[in-house]
Amino acid sequence: MKFIEILGAKENNLQNINVKIPKNKFTVITGLSGSGKSSLAFDVLFTEGQRRYIESLSPSSSYFTPSFKQANVDQIIGISPSISVAQARSGINPRSTVGTVTEIYDYLRLLYARIGEAYCPTHKIPTEGLSSEEIYKKIFIYKKTKLKNIIVLAPVIRGQKGSFQNDFQKWMGLGITKALIDGQLMDLHPTLKLARYKEHNIDLILDRLPCEERYYLRFLEAVQKSFEMTNGFVKIQEMEKPLSKKSILFSENHSCPKCNFSFPEIEMQLFSFNHIKGACDTCSGLGVVESDDDEVKICSCCKGNRLNKKALNVFIQEMHISYMANLSLLELESVLKKLQLPTVKKEIAFEIIKNILSRLNYIKLTNTEYLSLNRSMTTLSGGEAQRVRLTTQLGSSLTGLTYILDEPSIGLHPYHQDQLLNVIKQLCKKGNTLIVVEHDLESIRQSNYLIDLGLGSGINGGNIIFEGNFKDLKKNKHSITSQYIFHKKQIAVQKPRKPKKDFLSLTKANKNNITNLDIKIPLGLLCGITGASGSGKSTLILDILYKNLKNKILYPRKNLKLHNLEKISGFEELSQVLQIDQKPIGKTSRSVPATYVKLFVLIRKLFAKLPESQIRGLKESSFSFNSGDGRCTSCEGLAYIKVEINSLPTSMVLCETCQGRRYSPHILAVKYNNKSIADVLEMSVEEAVIFFKNHKLIYKKLNMLKKVGLSYLKLGQASQTLSGGEAQRIKLSRELSKASSRKILYILDEPTTGLHIDDVSRLINLLKELVDNGHSVVVIEHNMELIKCCDYVIDCGPYGGVNGGKIIAKGTPEQIAQSKKSLTAPYLKKALFL
Repeated sequence: MKFIEILGAKENNLQNINVKIPKNKFTVITGLSGSGKSSLAFDVLFTEGQRRYIESLSPSSSYFTPSFKQANVDQIIGISPSISVAQARSGINPRSTVGTVTEIYDYLRLLYARIGEAYCPTHKIPTEGLSSEEIYKKIFIYKKTKLKNIIVLAPVIRGQKGSFQNDFQKWMGLGITKALIDGQLMDLHPTLKLARYKEHNIDLILDRLPCEERYYLRFLEAVQKSFEMTNGFVKIQEMEKPLSKKSILFSENHSCPKCNFSFPEIEMQLFSFNHIKGACDTCSGLGVVESDDDEVKICSCCKGNRLNKKALNVFIQEMHISYMANLSLLELESVLKKLQLPTVKKEIAFEIIKNILSRLNYIKLTNTEYLSLNRSMTTLSGGEAQRVRLTTQLGSSLTGLTYILDEPSIGLHPYHQDQLLNVIKQLCKKGNTLIVVEHDLESIRQSNYLIDLGLGSGINGGNIIFEGNFKDLKKNKHSITSQYIFHKKQIAVQKPRKPKKDFLSLTKANKNNITNLDIKIPLGLLCGITGASGSGKSTLILDILYKNLKNKILYPRKNLKLHNLEKISGFEELSQVLQIDQKPIGKTSRSVPATYVKLFVLIRKLFAKLPESQIRGLKESSFSFNSGDGRCTSCEGLAYIKVEINSLPTSMVLCETCQGRRYSPHILAVKYNNKSIADVLEMSVEEAVIFFKNHKLIYKKLNMLKKVGLSYLKLGQASQTLSGGEAQRIKLSRELSKASSRKILYILDEPTTGLHIDDVSRLINLLKELVDNGHSVVVIEHNMELIKCCDYVIDCGPYGGVNGGKIIAKGTPEQIAQSKKSLTAPYLKKALFL
């Protein structure tokens, strides 16, 4: 079969649609925000692909896999196992780094375990092997002041899970009767077994003897036996009652000749910050700790490197593993290519380095080479995180899969777009199907097949407007996408540009790849910050400008120290600086858009004033699903019940009492225009605008949500399900709803994320409205349709990482478009039709 065929898709707002998607091709699904793109791609295709794959597994395998609900679709024919490479920023493990996700760090750990050279942390000299005789001498000298009677232990198990019942029987066969198990002295017996899923430490007691010369041969025999059982390790402990926990570890391979410091076995686990053997004891491998004032600070013990001192004292040509992991991936590639190793080590390292360089090459194809392996995944933008995950798929040899991507062009400069599209096409050539939810016009042009959903969003969306090849799109008269691509519709540029008057000046900015940079940012205008990924845009605006300006405005009398900046001036007329970012608007499952924009409190007041509420004695608080006696007593207003079963992941089941309506029956009985408050929460913004058109305050907030392109959102939708772009636009809506005569500087990072070009047009009008009201707006952006409408543009570059951090051009969009050095210039020139 050459197609994936979908029949009768009715998920969310999909209008019982039928659609065919060609296999082993690059298909783009586009349309207005809220038109049903994600519903079709993720809720139908991905969910069914995963569900069917899991159902095909054996019962024992599928028992430990998450369950997927069946999509609301009549039939899907020809679907293969699916992989979703999404932008999701929530739910990322804080221990996940670029290195762990791409698996490059695993190869680097293997490299250090195989050819790394251990050094003493105190004396900074290479460690050497100690013979049993040398250990005897050290103990003999040491015993004069401390040791009298000693125990010789074989440290056979370190931080491993298992019951070890068979091992205990084997050791008993060697004549061993006692052991220190997790610090406790225990007798060995045939039925002894430990908790299978807990980590354990086991030290076998080989001998107990006085620390005297006449026991020389007995001591040597015990030490040699330990070496054989543990690959070269022995532990000496003073014999006391109760047994002392102080012990000395000696190594036949890695010990300091000047002191008693011995390395454990140099294995991959030693370099893992997720394992007890390698993680820093202070921060447990996170690299950061929480201070008394709840601020997250760099760990003072490992200096943010995540590893303990043993791991950080294994070197390859004077570089420990964290040094390499903190380099940009481009720098790491250069270092590995220039390594000068002895012949034997070169042979051992050859295949490992080859695998690392292969994955680094894929990294370059996705334009994330300015990142480092130690960079936490939680600090990446949605687009960066998605491209890093895409690298992992490129490195695999899997075929016959359906890959579903969510706007991979986000955060990517147009200059690098072609490389990303080539990566997508490579996955297709391997025999995979690529389905991409995308608004980027170049991706649409280069697709093998196109599906355009619309016409509108929410209840007005969910229909197939066009499906077919790009060349046939021009013939479609109904597609809004077609109208923009073929220039029947355009975003108008306001001329003349607003003149620049006042400036915010930054002197000697220094951070990451920005060095001694002086820059002036105009106020009272819409100012665009452009440049390649990693060129320093976010560092300049978010880390330097925003943080320092916020402190200056909030604490004008404190004369606070500037960070990464020598001087800031020209801000005196500003009363506030606001960063409208893409971080989630709610941290709990109780948060919904209506509560965040202060809309739900107005709706609750309206319901509380109804005659029926007055008769029943209901107050505003009675209509809250977060507290009070009005919420459902079974689910406490959550609509779902958490179900926990041993060995299975936690699942959420629809509350049987309220059927997901959150409220008790006596609250649901109160209705406004035949709608209960639960019915209102199920409304989209589009429906609610019509429903509340006669209530000025409610209508104003709803209309603002509609103006920022969120007409399709449900008022009671869980905030945790929102994308970064949606969360950002909700924040923008809340700010726009506030009437303020004060001068505010608004900072937005990629506000066009998730927006169709028609929605971008509405966003531009809103940003211009802020400027017209006397405010200043700075946007970090790659979308040329927005940049061409800016009054002033600052272009960073020329490239990312060490090749960025400079101002390449500044001025009006027309002036930037004429620059010979700017990567942005040709794309801006095209957008302006120059």
